[in-house]
Amino acid sequence: MSRVIPFRALRPGKSYVHQVAAPPYDVLNVAEAQRLGLLGYVQNLPEDAVEAVVEGERSQVDEFVSWCRQGP
Repeated sequence: MSRVIPFRALRPGKSYVHQVAAPPYDVLNVAEAQRLGLLGYVQNLPEDAVEAVVEGERSQVDEFVSWCRQGP
């Protein structure tokens, strides 16, 4: 069984807060990663950048990346 390490909080910028509904995006990221059987983390970087490190089957990683680009 795969183990997913919880991602560091990922929150939208202030200009997007009004467009986001609960549950928070970071919670959805973890749930989606667990659903796909992935390992990894996402972290905020300086200057509003985000880094994601994801490990798993190529098809699941590609699906997760597509999901992240589209959003929940």
